[in-house]
Amino acid sequence: MWVVQVNMLIWFPANLAVTVDDPVLNLIIPSASLSQVSSSCTTPLYQRSAVYATCDFVGGGTSITGVDVTTLVTFTSSSALVAVINNYIQVCGSGCNIALVLFYLA
Repeated sequence: MWVVQVNMLIWFPANLAVTVDDPVLNLIIPSASLSQVSSSCTTPLYQRSAVYATCDFVGGGTSITGVDVTTLVTFTSSSALVAVINNYIQVCGSGCNIALVLFYLA
């Protein structure tokens, strides 16, 4: 019988941070001007912004800080007025506050 000792270092995420390129998504085209842009467009257009997630990885008494984990999380919104596509958010109507919920993908 063989016995082999294998040393392993286990890294785990800590200190997740979310950054938004532009936290204020302003109105681009108001409702009154939409007919001049397109006859099929019926809702006002707002800016969109990229959202990024970073975290630190800790293991074995050491850490790596500021690792981009944007592709490893899913961004969702609890508001029907905020569209989330990949890591971009866009307001679809006035009067909403942007709140993001993040989930780690297994």
